[in-house]
Amino acid sequence: MAISAPPGTKAKKQQQAQPRARGKGDSALTKSTGFSIDDAFTRLGCALGSPWLPDPEGEWRCDGWLQKIRKERRNPFILAKGAKGRSVKLVHRVLRHWMCEVGRDLDLELKLPPRGDVYNEDSMAAVKIFQKWSHEHGLWEGLHRDGMVGHETLQVLDGYVDGPKSKDTADSPMRRSQMKIRAGAYPSK
Repeated sequence: MAISAPPGTKAKKQQQAQPRARGKGDSALTKSTGFSIDDAFTRLGCALGSPWLPDPEGEWRCDGWLQKIRKERRNPFILAKGAKGRSVKLVHRVLRHWMCEVGRDLDLELKLPPRGDVYNEDSMAAVKIFQKWSHEHGLWEGLHRDGMVGHETLQVLDGYVDGPKSKDTADSPMRRSQMKIRAGAYPSK
């Protein structure tokens, strides 16, 4: 039988202050690796195959908020910390796919791709990594690494999902990125 310290003592406060890993409960896996069962299934999912991308002609291009972001280069519409809804969920799905396909060969600072419909710290971290990678690989010169999904970041995500559809962007950086990705310039193992 374990003896616990009385409430209010230093030992009890230290025990309460310890951070908990994602997921419910303190399983042996979580204690030994720092990953929860959810984390393990996500990693296993990447090993078995990437999550599917949204339909490029359907939900990805027709989402109302993403359409507003695409509309103009300088506009007030972005996805940033605290945003909620279907648009966030779609962006998370694309980021998860990218992290499983391209990101697995990178030394990512982020343990797991973001999930759900709330744009949070994990979302910002994943977008910053995507923005940094896109900039370093010449997919969009001058892409700001701010962790938000604005017009330019969404254009690169569009290029990843299925490339631009308008004729005036046929020779744009995101079109070239799509061609590089499809040509296998960034192979995954």
